[in-house]
Amino acid sequence: MATGSRITTDDKAKRAAVEIGRLMSSRCPLPQAAALALCITLMTETLERRFGVAFGVERSKSDRNALLTQRLQRTGADLAALGEAYSLPDMLTEDNELLRAENQVLHEQVQKLGI
Repeated sequence: MATGSRITTDDKAKRAAVEIGRLMSSRCPLPQAAALALCITLMTETLERRFGVAFGVERSKSDRNALLTQRLQRTGADLAALGEAYSLPDMLTEDNELLRAENQVLHEQVQKLGI
C-alpha cells in the first residue's frame, strides 16, 4: 500500500499486473507480444535486482529506469523479429485467391461460349 507519496513494491507489482492484464485483453489494440515483452523485461529486472542485492551492486533509480526502458524496447524488437522470421504465408488464403481467379477465368470463358 502507498503511504503518502511513496510507492511501495506492492503498488508497483499491482500496477504492472494491471498493465499486463490490459495488454493481454482482446479488447486492447496492442498485440499480445507487447505484454510478453513487458513480462520478460520485468522478470529480468526482478532477477537483476535480486542478484544486485546479493552481490552488492547498486544502481540509481534513473539508471534502473533507463535500463528497463532499453531492455523493453530491445525485447519488443527481438520478439517482432522472431515473429516475422517464423511466420509462414497463409497458404489457404493464397490457394483460395488462386482458385477464385481461375474460377473467374473459366466463368468468363463459359459465358463467351454461351453455355
